[in-house]
Amino acid sequence: VIITKQTLNVEGEDLVMLPKDGSAFEVKITDKNKKPVKDIAVLFTISGVTYTRYTDQSGVAKLNINLNVGYYTISYAINDTFCQGSGSNMILVNGTIITADDININAGTNGTFSVKLTDAKGNPISGASIKFYYEGITKNAITNAEGIATITVDPLGKGDYPIAYYYYPTIGGNYSNSGQSYIHVSGTISIANIIDASKVVKSFIESEGKLPDSVLINGESYTLAQFLYLAAIATININNGDFSDLDSKDAANPDNYNKCGNLGNLVDYISVAQSIIDYVNANGKAPGSVPSNVGTITFDGLVYAFARVVAFYGNNQQLPAYVTIKSIDSESSQFVINRVNVKATESELANINTYLQPTANCQVNDPTIVALAQRLTAGLSTPTQKASAILDYVIDNIAYAGYYDTTRGAKKTLTDKRGNCCDQAHLVIALFRAADLPARYVHGTCTFSSGPIGHVWAQVLIGDTWVVADPVSSRNSLGVIKNWNINTFTFKSYYTSLPF
Repeated sequence: VIITKQTLNVEGEDLVMLPKDGSAFEVKITDKNKKPVKDIAVLFTISGVTYTRYTDQSGVAKLNINLNVGYYTISYAINDTFCQGSGSNMILVNGTIITADDININAGTNGTFSVKLTDAKGNPISGASIKFYYEGITKNAITNAEGIATITVDPLGKGDYPIAYYYYPTIGGNYSNSGQSYIHVSGTISIANIIDASKVVKSFIESEGKLPDSVLINGESYTLAQFLYLAAIATININNGDFSDLDSKDAANPDNYNKCGNLGNLVDYISVAQSIIDYVNANGKAPGSVPSNVGTITFDGLVYAFARVVAFYGNNQQLPAYVTIKSIDSESSQFVINRVNVKATESELANINTYLQPTANCQVNDPTIVALAQRLTAGLSTPTQKASAILDYVIDNIAYAGYYDTTRGAKKTLTDKRGNCCDQAHLVIALFRAADLPARYVHGTCTFSSGPIGHVWAQVLIGDTWVVADPVSSRNSLGVIKNWNINTFTFKSYYTSLPF
């Protein structure tokens, strides 16, 4: 059965009203002969809400309007099995709209506060007088062409202050309006406050190996970005002999950043401090990294560095000659990042088990190797201690033998107590992996005292750093190479399993 709906006439008119004046929006439903149709359900939709009303004897359906000032579209449609019809109109709830945002200022400084006045359709109203009231102070301002009226807020002490604003037109009292916002005033911060906070941040990082979640300065909680900004300003001001109080600033932490490595001694930290200040002022958040003459310093390295600069001043009454840029990681921070000690990539860290597996020549699960790894690391708690003990054992107990490529593998190198660079790398990596320390091979051409030659050595993962471990010379130690030039070697490849 196919039902063809009868199309009825649906008539409505735009409505102009005042807020909550009892007005109703009406539609009239008639048939093709213009006769009213009663008991028809009509769906009214306004501001995303739908209401159902029914036509009376006169064919009229009414919806009472109880909206705030504004300009609204109202749509309507017959909801009936046998009839159809729809339409839309506009409702103007006349009056004015006055809006303002809270403001943040520093204690003892002036600020500006603005409101915007529009009509119901959002058009700005110019030339209107707005009255402002806060802390017993009354001020007046006239709206400009954009409908904005602005006053200067006089200096206030630290705290939160309500500010009220009023619009009373000379004609048409129904168009008056008012509102309230807040003035948030932050206190100034002394150099002594920053010194105290810097000492706490420095101590926390060095004991916990990570950044604190926030920083308490003079009894108030601040983001790390705000602390870094204040520490950078304090550093520059102290350098200039300016010890006046500082104003805080809203600043968010960077969205993301990599961990800082060990870069060395930064002499020109004043220019880095200025870069931090400029970035925060321009972007409202701290930089994820800043370039320097020792390399790119990421956010965590910046926080740690300037906490130590300001803390040094607090202890010595003079700024340091340089600040060492180093990782905050408690395990890897002792190793200098260079060409042989490198930060692990996110992919490498995500696939860490790859660097723990046995291979044909790296017999990780051999009982003799497992037992030796357990004996060497017994009673040791940190990866650095365990890796050092294993490397030192191989250095002290395995003699160097000159030949090319793999001949013995880890197990036979341990039995024979001798091997070339490949076989010693097999053994030290097998012991690392047996002790649950991820490790890999590195291949390159290195310049020894006798000249350049192909060479293989190990890297073990400490924290987030691949740390060099080359057992072929007693002059070497974990993270340190003495028997060849790390600045001139030619890198070939990394391997989880050595192919030659």
